[in-house]
This record gives sequence, structure tokens and C-alpha cells, in this order.
Amino acid sequence: MREPHKLLFLTTGNIKNSDLILLFEANFSLILRELNHNNVVEMNQRAIVVIACSPAPFLFLSFL
Repeated sequence: MREPHKLLFLTTGNIKNSDLILLFEANFSLILRELNHNNVVEMNQRAIVVIACSPAPFLFLSFL
């Protein structure tokens, strides 16, 4: 079985659907940009974190 090509890892915990939608609306462009250049991106309530990059590993934090 193949691994996913791109992964958005959500670690928001238990939040209201409306708050989750607001997070996506506020950060959609950044999420798309990071997924265009990286393989695994994490979004929590405070930051966007690049976990796995292409071609070399790198950690990028963007605080919300």
C-alpha cells in the first residue's frame, strides 16, 4: 500500500465546527502553499507546522 502523497494533520483537539471552519478560512492560502511545497503539514489552534518537507527536512512554524 502506498503512503499518502500529501497530508494535512489536524491537531486542534475538541473544538466547535464553526471554530474549525474559521481556522480553515483564515489559513487556507497558507495551507495550500505549504502543501504545494511539502509533504506533511500540521494545523493546530495556534500554528501551522511543516513536518515533512521536500526535498530536505525542515521545520517551519507560522503562528496564527
